[in-house]
Amino acid sequence: MAYSLNLDAQYQVITNLAVGRSFLNWTNIEAGSLDATMCMFGPQVTYNVSYDDKPSFFDNLGIGCAKYDLGNGSGGGFLFRIGGGVKYFLTRNVALIELIRYKLANLDNNYLDEINLNFGISVAL
Repeated sequence: MAYSLNLDAQYQVITNLAVGRSFLNWTNIEAGSLDATMCMFGPQVTYNVSYDDKPSFFDNLGIGCAKYDLGNGSGGGFLFRIGGGVKYFLTRNVALIELIRYKLANLDNNYLDEINLNFGISVAL
């Protein structure tokens, strides 16, 4: 089982394009004897394919530094992620998000790749 917490901020450059930063992309993975924690931070870009009042489809790309802790050792490296999803706006500033994301990380010359399905809430201030 894995669970994660994401915190990011974005600025709409134009209607469909936002640039920002992922401040926290924390993931905890528990599978068999594996108990790992990974944290990523870095820049990101989001392109809103459609920008509607209710469902809004988007693509997201991010790169950054990643740190991991396996319980018996820790280290760091580089992480690349790409994904897409849909936002369903409940109000003008609050949306439910469904996102599928592919991550590829080089952590001390050990490669990790995974696909995640994420659900969440987006709040625009």
